[in-house]
Amino acid sequence: AWQALLHCHRHGVVHRDIKPENILLLDDTALSKMKLVDFGIARFFEEGEQFTDIMGTPEYMAPEVWDGCYGPAVDVWSTGVVMYIAMSGVPPFWAASQRDMEAAVREREASFRLAVWGDVSDSCKDLIGRMLVKDPRRRITLLEILGHPWLQHHAKS
Repeated sequence: AWQALLHCHRHGVVHRDIKPENILLLDDTALSKMKLVDFGIARFFEEGEQFTDIMGTPEYMAPEVWDGCYGPAVDVWSTGVVMYIAMSGVPPFWAASQRDMEAAVREREASFRLAVWGDVSDSCKDLIGRMLVKDPRRRITLLEILGHPWLQHHAKS
């Protein structure tokens, strides 16, 4: 999925709706390849271009989307939310309404204190935490993700 997302960004496409439903596994093996699907709200972008329309699934939207000024780093945030859920079984932010979800994403930090996180490596938590940095200028990039120790370790497995 990382390679697919990097391919999209290198070709000037921001997905804007990464969520579990839009990541398909090709088979039921542990090493299944993944496909990124549903490019319905994806857009082409130029380097440095910022989008202003508020698009996406609220539970996976980066803080800057709510501000109406964002770029392709929103895909890294959304993928971080997906990873958080995959590793813990719960979302990093939750609220009953869209307005409360916006507040949760803006005001709360993702927590790694639940008991389930005790079984997750510090390296994995570091990667997810860096993907969920609120400031998109400080958020880990796709190239940095591909070189992250956790991903490198699991790519060899």
